[in-house]
Amino acid sequence: MYTTIHRKMAAILWVLTLCLFLVLCDSCSWFPSVDQQDFCSAKYVFEAAVIKGITLGDDEGYEYQIDVKDVFKNDSQEDVKSFKTIFGDGKWHSCGPEILLENTTYLIHANTYEGKLQIITFAYKQMQDVDKDDIRRMRELYDCSCEIRFNTGDIELEPSSPADECSVPADYCKRSFYCKRNSENVCESGNLGQCY
Repeated sequence: MYTTIHRKMAAILWVLTLCLFLVLCDSCSWFPSVDQQDFCSAKYVFEAAVIKGITLGDDEGYEYQIDVKDVFKNDSQEDVKSFKTIFGDGKWHSCGPEILLENTTYLIHANTYEGKLQIITFAYKQMQDVDKDDIRRMRELYDCSCEIRFNTGDIELEPSSPADECSVPADYCKRSFYCKRNSENVCESGNLGQCY
């Protein structure tokens, strides 16, 4: 017999399931990753000094005036060096705000969204925390034609050629891991720099 209590419990369960679905769809990724994936998913990766930060609306976002110093990813250095403004998410974003400090230089991963240059969620760090190994990996070792794969247990992934992918080991280093094609055109992984 389906009672009022059963109906209420079913309604509560439905609401909780819906909330969980919405949180998972609009939240930060919980999947494991390595820095190379942030690099490859960005249209632009560059070093920029933040000149001024402006809060937009009710902390809904931030606009930053920047001076691009060096470019690590894009075909046209001059185009990227002409960027003067970049936008970051505000405190109401599901992953939290992207706050850059004025008079500070950052390594920034960015894409364009609705015609504006946008920071990729938390894919930025102060240049004082970027070392020569980080720069070498970006300039020489990150090969975006290789697919990076994590051991996902029972989840079935779309098959790809073993020559076109690097499997990330269980004890991987998020920052120093890289995947690059060797002289035989086969993707292979390695580590360069501090492991963290």
